[in-house]
Amino acid sequence: MPQNGAQLVKRHRERQRAKGLRSVQFWLPDTSTPEFAAEVARAIASAKAEEAALSPEERAEWEAWERASWEDLPPWTGPDLTKPE
Repeated sequence: MPQNGAQLVKRHRERQRAKGLRSVQFWLPDTSTPEFAAEVARAIASAKAEEAALSPEERAEWEAWERASWEDLPPWTGPDLTKPE
């Protein structure tokens, strides 16, 4: 007898639970909305303004902290994630 979509989903979930997994639902921002794009643009502008306002001493401190934060990480062996130009 053919199974409908609900039966297929139920069986799939039962198999997943038998593996010790559980279903979790996440609600995320809709990145295709103009409001999301505006908020991203606002956050970028704010970060750039904060960076521009750093004194030379603050900038040197930030750059030293940034270099130190990478020291303990192993070298990247994954795919090249640089943005194509």
